[in-house]
Amino acid sequence: MQDASKPLAIDYTREESFKQIIPGSPMLSSPKLVWEGIGAFHYYHHHPAHETPEHYHTHHIVHIHLNGTKGFQTRLDKHQFEYVKNGNVFITPANVNHTSALLDGNSEFIVLDLDPKFIANSIQEFVELDSVEIVPCFAQSEPLIYQIGLSLKAELTADGFGNQFYVGSLFTALSAHLLTKHSSHQLKIPKYEDGLPRYKLRHAIAYINEHLNLDIRLADLAEAVGMSQYYFCRRFKQSMGISPYQYAIKQRVERAKQLLKSKDVAIADIALECGFANQDHLTKMFRRLTGITPKAYRDG
Repeated sequence: MQDASKPLAIDYTREESFKQIIPGSPMLSSPKLVWEGIGAFHYYHHHPAHETPEHYHTHHIVHIHLNGTKGFQTRLDKHQFEYVKNGNVFITPANVNHTSALLDGNSEFIVLDLDPKFIANSIQEFVELDSVEIVPCFAQSEPLIYQIGLSLKAELTADGFGNQFYVGSLFTALSAHLLTKHSSHQLKIPKYEDGLPRYKLRHAIAYINEHLNLDIRLADLAEAVGMSQYYFCRRFKQSMGISPYQYAIKQRVERAKQLLKSKDVAIADIALECGFANQDHLTKMFRRLTGITPKAYRDG
C-alpha cells in the first residue's frame, strides 16, 4: 500500500499508475505501439474540479493543452496559478514533486512521456545525461512542441506498423529542442554545413533500401553508421537535401511503382511489401509524391 505521507510515483506507461492523478482513460495511447523512448496519450473527457495528491513522474512529461477548461493550478516549489490558453505547453521534469488542480469542465490535451536516457542518447555527441537537467515550463506558447504533439497524436490513429521511423524523427527533434531551450545549460548544438562522409552515406542508403519492407527505427539506422540520431539526421539532410525519413518514403514509393506494373499483386499486398502500414498509408504517401493514387498509376 502507498504511504500517504510520500509522493506518488507516476508512470504513464502503466494505466493503474496515471489513473491516480487523471480521472478516466486516454482516448488514444501509444504503449501498445511500443514507441521507444516516448509515449503519447490523448485525453478528452469531463472532469470534476479536483486536486491531485503530491506526486512526481518517473519520466519527463510534456502536457499540451488543446481545448477546454482554462483554470489550471500547479504547485512546484512555490504556489503558481495559471490560466491556460489553447495550445499552451507545460513541461514537468522527472522526479520533481508537485501537485496540480483543475477546475470543473471538459478538457482535451496531449501528454508526452519522455524517457530521460533516450533524450540524451538521441544527441549523445553533445550532452552527458548527468550534466543537463530539463527545467519546468508553465503555460507557454511553444509552436514546435505543439506541432510535434499533434503529429504524434495523428500517429496514434495508425495501427502501429510503419511509423517507427517517423516517430523517431519527431522524438529526436523534440529532444534537441528541450535540451537547447528548456534545460539548465541551454545546450549549444553546432550547426554542420558538411554532409556525411561518403562511406557513411553509402552505408545509410544501403541500410534503408535493404530494410524498406520493415518498420525501420531511426535509432538502429543511426547506430549502424556510428552516430547519434540528431547528428545523423542533420548530416544526412546536408548530403541528400531531404531527411532520412523522407528518403525512405521516396524509395518506398519508387518500389511500389515497380510492383504496380504487375496487375497480379493486390495493392494492399504491395503496401506491406514496401513497408507501409496499410493500403491507405501507401495511397496517402503515393499521392503526396506523385499527385495520383496507386490505382490510377496502375491503370494509367
